[in-house]
Amino acid sequence: QLILGRLSNTILSMGFPSFQAYVDHLIRNQKPEDLELMLNKLTTNYTYFMREESHFEFFTDVILPYLLRTKKDLSIWSAGCASGEEPYTISMILKEYLGSKASMWDTRVLATDISQNALKAAANAVYDETSLRNLPAGWKSKYFRSAGSPGLYTVSPEIKSNVIFRTFNLMDPIRFRLKFDVIFCRNV
Repeated sequence: QLILGRLSNTILSMGFPSFQAYVDHLIRNQKPEDLELMLNKLTTNYTYFMREESHFEFFTDVILPYLLRTKKDLSIWSAGCASGEEPYTISMILKEYLGSKASMWDTRVLATDISQNALKAAANAVYDETSLRNLPAGWKSKYFRSAGSPGLYTVSPEIKSNVIFRTFNLMDPIRFRLKFDVIFCRNV
């Protein structure tokens, strides 16, 4: 049902008589723009800051104390980062947890997604009030700036520069240079 609902209009507008004809076209031609269109139609990018708060509480209360006793640098990956709320939340948590010592740590977060649309939105880093509704008190004023339009906010440069966005398909072999201390792979 999900595939039918998301691709039917696209397939018809492109002139294909059936799903099979569309799939045959994708396999035969392998045009990046056709594959990107399909991926953008099929991926779900529903998220907001502090979504599933208990995961972030566990990260703060259990994982970070352990890692900071045993490591000098942190290597964190947000796989399936959608429009960026998760990796930016992780970055804010790290800044809060480390406080004045944050500059002594490499806390950059790698954030990947297969959807180019999601990654563009994440790099743009502009969010509405709804997306910020679960933030702890004071975080909006501390980590966000007005985006110029009423009700829109952009992530502060300090947080934005702490996240590295890359395209990645989780079905591809994982060959990153570093091993990760923490991998967030939620709702994928």
